[in-house]
Amino acid sequence: MQKIEKVFGKKKNILIGMIHLPPLLSIKGFPGFDVVLKKALKDLENLEKAGFDGALIENDDDKPHTEFASAAQIAHFVIVAQVVVRAANIPIGVQVMLNDWQASIAIAKVTGVQFTRLDVFVDHVTCEWGEISPNPKEIYDYKQSIYPKL
Repeated sequence: MQKIEKVFGKKKNILIGMIHLPPLLSIKGFPGFDVVLKKALKDLENLEKAGFDGALIENDDDKPHTEFASAAQIAHFVIVAQVVVRAANIPIGVQVMLNDWQASIAIAKVTGVQFTRLDVFVDHVTCEWGEISPNPKEIYDYKQSIYPKL
């Protein structure tokens, strides 16, 4: 992952669109691999045509929103991210589940996406899906172990 200006070519007024994936493998309502990939690529095409500076892939339709994704979700997400990154003309990022920072950082590294998003990094949050209590030092240390030069 790189600094914002290096990724987007500017420091501010960055417009990032969302690629919301249908339910992934192992999640109720999973529509099949082809449907998920076609939707992701169509969303990317629409965002690029509309002039967005980047796109964020997330599996928001995977319910219930638990803090961590399953192995099946992660494996499927990797495939989708790889296909999107190869097709993209804009920077791509990922966010897995509501706050699965480990999966997000690892998927970013293996797929070559340029950024990640975490809903919660510092504060304890209570939301409709439960409690999230991140440990910023643990997240930072993990990121450094994956991206040691940052």
